[in-house]
Amino acid sequence: DAQQLRVIRQMVRQERLPVKIIAMPVVREPDGLAMSSRNLYLSPEERGAALALSGALRHARRMVMEDGVTDTTFVKLAVHRILQQQPAVQVEYVSVADEATLQEMTSIDRPAMVLVAAKVGNTRLIDNVVVVPKGMAVAEELAELV
Repeated sequence: DAQQLRVIRQMVRQERLPVKIIAMPVVREPDGLAMSSRNLYLSPEERGAALALSGALRHARRMVMEDGVTDTTFVKLAVHRILQQQPAVQVEYVSVADEATLQEMTSIDRPAMVLVAAKVGNTRLIDNVVVVPKGMAVAEELAELV
């Protein structure tokens, strides 16, 4: 979970613990759905609808990293549109936040994270993707996540 990773990193810094944190990309099912124990609560129809989350995030990644879109409002609207195409998906939030601090951004001028939370049926799902503006070098600590 991206937010938990940031909290743990902050704790390690504050407490000056001799620990190296190694971030890993989201582990996904073969169909693209982020792995979660919550997936077991989805009916087959709900699971199909839940794929909209990873699809919307892939689209956001292309917008930023390939097309050069930097306007966070535009990215969030595009993600919302994709999610709303599935009636079973009830969007809780779409966020574009600074990758390091998780502070909401208005322009993607540095590494960012696109985060979504939605209910599919009665199951709350979260997912995210790290994006780096087109043409910006990817820092070594983010290479595994992008």
